[in-house]
Amino acid sequence: MSETLLLWDVDGTLVNTGRAGELALARALEDWGLPPVPDVVEIAGRTDRAIVRSLLQYYQQPSDDLAVAVFCTMYLRHLPKCVQERRGIGYLYPGVKDLLQTADALGWTQGLVTGNLRDGAKTKLSAYGIWSHFAFGAFADDSEDRNDLPQIAAQRALSHGLSRLDPSRTWIIGDTPRDVTCAKYSGFRCLAVATGSYSVQALQNAGADVVLENLSDTAQVLLALG
Repeated sequence: MSETLLLWDVDGTLVNTGRAGELALARALEDWGLPPVPDVVEIAGRTDRAIVRSLLQYYQQPSDDLAVAVFCTMYLRHLPKCVQERRGIGYLYPGVKDLLQTADALGWTQGLVTGNLRDGAKTKLSAYGIWSHFAFGAFADDSEDRNDLPQIAAQRALSHGLSRLDPSRTWIIGDTPRDVTCAKYSGFRCLAVATGSYSVQALQNAGADVVLENLSDTAQVLLALG
């Protein structure tokens, strides 16, 4: 029997942290003696390591792997405080908690495919009470290229309750065209939600298998996931 595997994005899909990550990046840049995050450096849908490398290159700083690793450590040091500072404007997206609990009850396997560093994802999701739903995932620590992450997470799923990988029952759930691209690159399906910075039309144009305004209707989402 085919088993369902759900691989979740974090920011813009599960949780809105009130841009706590960008605040932590800005504070790490300040530690580095650099100005705040420039608008010309794209953030949505990219891995933390790719973002950091782009920032360092933009400011004409060393951007080798060691420099990226040092900067990421500084970012992670600031992130917990930034998440707490933004709790007043941060929130779980509608329907997320019910959907995670229902998927667990159905015996579906759930993990993460996120551009966050693992410790960053843990900090964000723990603050909003849902980290415990995810025993595994693939993160920026694993690869700077988001397209690599779904296959990494899928292989880890086989050690966390999934007995057989079925690409037709494996879903990337995210809010950006990059989530769609990485799903297609891996031969998986994509449910895209317009809760981030991209519209329903933009996500449809990117080629998502299913596009929803949000995840508030649990029955609708479960029907879409089959």
